[in-house]
Amino acid sequence: LMVREGYLGGDPELRLIHYKQLLRAVANTILDIGLHTKNMTDQEALELMIQRTFQEKEEAQAKLRRAKLSSCQLPGYWAGFLAWKQLRAAAEAKEGATFRPGEFHRRALLEGALPMPVLAGRLGLNLNEAATAPR
Repeated sequence: LMVREGYLGGDPELRLIHYKQLLRAVANTILDIGLHTKNMTDQEALELMIQRTFQEKEEAQAKLRRAKLSSCQLPGYWAGFLAWKQLRAAAEAKEGATFRPGEFHRRALLEGALPMPVLAGRLGLNLNEAATAPR
């Protein structure tokens, strides 16, 4: 949100951090699915995290342990991010030029931790409208 709204004048370092976080969320999904369904080795997992997605070695080792002990948690970050983007896009499609990001986030967060379809209903949004929203 901060990058999209021009915080710090579009500072390239902030933008890079934003993209690194997105890359990490995608890597988490690949890691979890790879370990639990594709016979990914520890070495392949560490290479993905350290060399391809720029995570620190200690962090990667801890994440590998965590991923082996549970399944489906790591992809949740990416799934949640995509669901939130879809919810916001539905709000933008509905409100058009009157859409205000801060107000959308305030209203959504005040509802608490809800499944996205329930939250969409409480906000009067149709998630199918997101397909036509501006990106």
